[in-house]
Amino acid sequence: MKSRITGLAKASHFGPTLIVTTLSYFFAELYWPTGSALLIALSFFSGQLIVGWSNDLVDYADDLSHQRMNKPLVGGLITRKYLQS
Repeated sequence: MKSRITGLAKASHFGPTLIVTTLSYFFAELYWPTGSALLIALSFFSGQLIVGWSNDLVDYADDLSHQRMNKPLVGGLITRKYLQS
């Protein structure tokens, strides 16, 4: 289970995802109440996760052919079937 969570975090580029989410919250907080700003930040967070995971799926064949073992799918931390479900 821990390797799967690690794989999902790596595939989503979790550091940049947190930065984008935090910035979206702070900008939203300038214009909307806290509850709305949190929903906006959650939307950004979800979008960042989806983009990261789908990018790993799209790049899988190329990453595999170049033996990029640092990629979560190629390295076996997560599977394509798990990301697609």
